[in-house]
Amino acid sequence: MSTDETRINEQIRADRVRLIGSDGTQYGLKTVPDALQIAQEEGLDLVEVLVLADTLDEHGGDALRGDGFGTR
Repeated sequence: MSTDETRINEQIRADRVRLIGSDGTQYGLKTVPDALQIAQEEGLDLVEVLVLADTLDEHGGDALRGDGFGTR
């Protein structure tokens, strides 16, 4: 994707996104509607940065398949 094709807010086509707040807060994987709500509450746009990011959760499992290794 070139820079002139950057998707924001409702243009984002993914089912889930890894959400990081403007202050570096790690929200984890969120549905796009949930991520949009958080962004709007902060007065920000949701911006797609990397389309092919991996879906590994913080425990090393695939968060989209739900096969994480449990809590720390």
